[in-house]
Amino acid sequence: MKNRSVLLTIGAVVSAALVVGACDSQEANRPLNPKKGEYAGKPHTPLSEETLVALRARAAYQAGPTAARGGGSGGGAVDPPKATSDVRPPAAAGINMEALRRRAANLKQQMRTKSAGNEAGELS
Repeated sequence: MKNRSVLLTIGAVVSAALVVGACDSQEANRPLNPKKGEYAGKPHTPLSEETLVALRARAAYQAGPTAARGGGSGGGAVDPPKATSDVRPPAAAGINMEALRRRAANLKQQMRTKSAGNEAGELS
């Protein structure tokens, strides 16, 4: 019985030592409920101009050649659209646009006729 109480006492002392030893003195004064969206750590040290230039060069290298033009995967700034468009109309040399329109209308009519025929066949 005495051995059991001695072991229990030693276990309690070791457990207490582990709990107290696990507490870090630097964490003793930190806030337990930080404000949402607010950085509560130490203020950042400003970067030197040399470091900023190196970081910008690295970012430009990693973004690739499309970033400078503003296209591709979104690396650079995109110019706002112009008020007047300088896009050329498609070259229609040798293409009979009226014939293409008639053909498209005929195909639509054929599709409608087939669709109506199928629906009528299903009902009877």
